[in-house]
Amino acid sequence: MVSIYGNEIWVAEGTYKPGSCRCSTFYLFNGVGIYGGFDPGNGYDLWSERDYVNNLTILSGDIGTVDINTDNSYHVVYSSGCDSNSIIDGFTITRGYADYYGGGMYNYGSSPSVTNCTFTYNSGNHGGGMCNGSSFEYYVPSNPTVTNCVFNMNSASNGGGMYNDLNCSVTISNCIFSDNTSVGPNWGGGICNYFYSSVTITDCVFSNNSAGWGGAIHSGGSNVLSNCVFVGNSVTQHGGAIFNNIGDLKMTNCTVTGNSATYDGGGLCIAAEPTQIDNCIIWNNNGRYGDEIFNIPGSDGANIAYCNIKNSGGSGGGWDPNVGNDGGGNIDVDPNFVDPNDADGDDDIWMTSDDGLVITNTRCIDAANGNVDPNTDILGNSRDDDPNWSNIGIGEPNYVDMGAYEHQV
Repeated sequence: MVSIYGNEIWVAEGTYKPGSCRCSTFYLFNGVGIYGGFDPGNGYDLWSERDYVNNLTILSGDIGTVDINTDNSYHVVYSSGCDSNSIIDGFTITRGYADYYGGGMYNYGSSPSVTNCTFTYNSGNHGGGMCNGSSFEYYVPSNPTVTNCVFNMNSASNGGGMYNDLNCSVTISNCIFSDNTSVGPNWGGGICNYFYSSVTITDCVFSNNSAGWGGAIHSGGSNVLSNCVFVGNSVTQHGGAIFNNIGDLKMTNCTVTGNSATYDGGGLCIAAEPTQIDNCIIWNNNGRYGDEIFNIPGSDGANIAYCNIKNSGGSGGGWDPNVGNDGGGNIDVDPNFVDPNDADGDDDIWMTSDDGLVITNTRCIDAANGNVDPNTDILGNSRDDDPNWSNIGIGEPNYVDMGAYEHQV
């Protein structure tokens, strides 16, 4: 009955385990919605009584000896052949231990909608928190939509938080990737986007992830990033925040600061083209060569326009070509972040309007290209809301700010 297309399963708060053997998993059926966060004390028969934040509904793969990972479920949640009407919403998914793909969740030729979920303390070889893989028998990719989720403290050889395999097209929005690790260390502490994948990431925060290449993101295939924050990510090799390995990368209105690389590209390391960077702030990152951006010799380098990049010299005669190709409208001024180190301790996820990485330097306000999406900032504020400011930098006034946050009057 519950596996019929269009049905819903409502789950009360509590901790649930899939079974007693490592192959046991919570299987997502095609077209079925599974929702956590109901209070059994109230009978959990009304949708209005659902509260997935306070009524924690935990799917745990810790089926063996407590806190010993190696006897845990291979995949806490598994889906195959699901479409976008297959929904998992409002769960904490934890303690999966995959020998290969997807400790927390493994989507195999499957495209479910994953919403309001937390993936934590999962591990695997590819995708500790989640792996989106292609079904090679039928050549069907996984194209899930992941919204308002948290990936925290997951680990894998590649893609500590998430791994997106060949030909997969993944949409990620309003998510947080923090303290995930690529062990080895290899590719993508937060996310590893493998070759020929297509990934769109909007309104997301990447903080304190670590890897060998690409502390937050290893970028392969086609990758579009907008309104994203990268802070405190690190690598032992190249690309503290992002390593663009193969394919194309487009970044718009992102803030990249406080990331580090043992070798090259404290903020970004660019090995592929085309790479287009618009309306971004890249500031106070650290690497052996290229604190902010390092373009690997032989690549065409990043094309950069209307960005604020430390030690770039700004557009014109002072521009440093080692940073990339000057597309005009670039500046080199301290953005004056509000509380950049979170001194008051109330905003460690960098997603409030009164703290974190909001800019106060007027040279960054109204200095971006308003003809480039997105129309809102990371908090959903309109980017055309402060016409009383004038662009004292360069170009025509656009009433659009650089970086992930729009200054609010």
